[in-house]
Amino acid sequence: MIRLGYSKEWLDLGIVDEDDIQFQIKLQQDLQDFNEEHMRYKSLIKFVNKTVITKQILDNLIKVLDKDPDKSMVKGFYTYLLNYQDWSDEIFSILCQKVNSTDIANRAKIIREFKLLHDLSEPTVLEFIDNDKYHRILVECLSNITLLEKILEKSKSKKIKNVITQKLIYLKRKMSLIK
Repeated sequence: MIRLGYSKEWLDLGIVDEDDIQFQIKLQQDLQDFNEEHMRYKSLIKFVNKTVITKQILDNLIKVLDKDPDKSMVKGFYTYLLNYQDWSDEIFSILCQKVNSTDIANRAKIIREFKLLHDLSEPTVLEFIDNDKYHRILVECLSNITLLEKILEKSKSKKIKNVITQKLIYLKRKMSLIK
């Protein structure tokens, strides 16, 4: 467990269990190019995907991750969490602080973009539709078909209209597969 970079807290919080650890130890023995931090990152993603993240769980996660030796993996995970779901203002603020307290290059840009997404409302989106600086994040991260159609209707930029059209095609196909 320790040679994989896990502490007892990882088990206590339920991020990993004994089966996960045994599987990863076997992988470590079988593979020459084995990165423990990749396994911990995958374990974190798996945990987040199966867990409702409350403030208490996030606080516990932060305590575990503050002790992790691979700060780069931790930074990547906090950035992943920012984009994972629509967080409450309190959890979103905590995540922004964690990303900001790390040495991520472009962290101000990352936080600005995620704050823009977090506060996204129709008037905000329509205000930025023809701003090349923000169109990538507005289009790539939006999944609201109605709002994307409004942007498509109001935008004057051919580049943005092309990107939005492709995004709408993708979302509509995805929706038809779900039904």
